[in-house]
Amino acid sequence: MFDSMDTMFDLEILPRLPVNTLQSCKCVTKEWNNWIKNPSFINFHLEKSIQNLNFNLVLFNPITNAIGNFDAKTLLPTTELYTFNLKKQLIMVGSCNGVLCYKFNESSEGSLYGLLLYNPTTRTTKTFYVPKLNHNLEGNPYYNDNEAFGFTCDNKNKDYKFVSIVRQEIHVYNLKSMSWKRIGEYSGKFCLQRIGGDVARGFPTDNALHWFYGDTSGIKGMFSIDFVCNKQFKTPFPRYDGRPSFVYLRGSLHLVLSKYIMHMNSWSIEIGLWVMNKYGNWHDSWVQLFKVQLDDMQYSTIPISFTEDGHKVLLESWRQREEKNKKSYVWYDLFTKELGNELHDVSSDLIAESCLETLVDPRSM
Repeated sequence: MFDSMDTMFDLEILPRLPVNTLQSCKCVTKEWNNWIKNPSFINFHLEKSIQNLNFNLVLFNPITNAIGNFDAKTLLPTTELYTFNLKKQLIMVGSCNGVLCYKFNESSEGSLYGLLLYNPTTRTTKTFYVPKLNHNLEGNPYYNDNEAFGFTCDNKNKDYKFVSIVRQEIHVYNLKSMSWKRIGEYSGKFCLQRIGGDVARGFPTDNALHWFYGDTSGIKGMFSIDFVCNKQFKTPFPRYDGRPSFVYLRGSLHLVLSKYIMHMNSWSIEIGLWVMNKYGNWHDSWVQLFKVQLDDMQYSTIPISFTEDGHKVLLESWRQREEKNKKSYVWYDLFTKELGNELHDVSSDLIAESCLETLVDPRSM
């Protein structure tokens, strides 16, 4: 089918092009259109996006259900504003392979959740409902408020999963078989925690999910489920007063720890980056790559994402302007201390998410 096309161009150049360019390439010839829409090419392009960390900055307005997509490097919009035609409160539960997963409550009989999948680069969506689960309401009352969700994929088999943890029960909804499976009980000592969102969200790596656990005194560690071996892992963290987050760099899970340091007349933010080598205790599994301090910060600031080499960080800052809370986004070189591209005067209502730029179609899941 593709014999007439140059192999080097097919395998080396096309998979490295941005999605918007590939969308235009579909119009060149019928062969190109068929090639770019081919599942094998989509998977190959996905691999390149993961390797090169080609991602966009997505800003979602939970009040209007409008979503904007921005090129992460230039912070310029890549598509027009998109509004979901759904009169429901959407709650983000995960992002995997360039597809965002939102859940919403659905009152129709026989279903518990509605799920909305959306690729912000291709602007393709899929909405469906998952069957109702009957949870065991007995057990340790300490876990009454323990509720967490996640969205991940077995990239080898392209098998996507929606994960629900309610109290101590762990269920997985397989999008291929369209069925639930209970895989065990949450055995952690502390409840799973939400960080900057409406629910406790699992961070995906290949066929695994990772959550933070802790209590009102702070984050105590990381809880993980590896769906390959169907095992749970708990990794305690040392005491830390800052804000934790996960990023995926160079094919490995990384932990970002950031905290504010007050000075006499100013304040700084300290950012540390660790890479996980294996599951286990803190000293055996995590290796610190660096710790840097950003001085003379004027606004409340948190890291959103990093470049593939970890040298540049995308910062989100809040500031009071004209009696309204505004956000801004800026790239910052951690070693040269230089500022890069910026996006100013963003409404504080918007929720930021870094999302891979891929051709993955939610409708094929």
